[in-house]
Amino acid sequence: MKYPKTLYIVGAICTILGSFLPWQQEGDFISYWIYGLQIYPFIRDNGGFLIVVLSVILIGLALWAPPTRRMVICRVLFSYALLIVSGYHIGKWLIRRVEALGVVGAPSLQIGLIAVFSGSLILLFAAILDSGRQHVI
Repeated sequence: MKYPKTLYIVGAICTILGSFLPWQQEGDFISYWIYGLQIYPFIRDNGGFLIVVLSVILIGLALWAPPTRRMVICRVLFSYALLIVSGYHIGKWLIRRVEALGVVGAPSLQIGLIAVFSGSLILLFAAILDSGRQHVI
């Protein structure tokens, strides 16, 4: 059954790509975007580097590690960690949004943070599906 590996790849692509896409848009007259990991015109990390590292570790464990009990548990733990980190960034955006109620340039959610959160959910689903197939958890 190849479905968990395909889900791992789709989830990792979503999280890694979402880290480089805009996460928020702020400002009223002159708006600006906040990226998770910005490379151009200067390097800036707003939490996207940790998501990229966790995704790369998870995809490495999923595709190249032997399917032992320990590796399957590591996949589940790393996917939970990735979901917690992306949920933290969603919560941080939500708190900033509530603080700016009534403000014209309140932070609005962009495609990058949505892709990161949905990709981490896909990775968690793939890890749980894979662990059920291995009869570990």
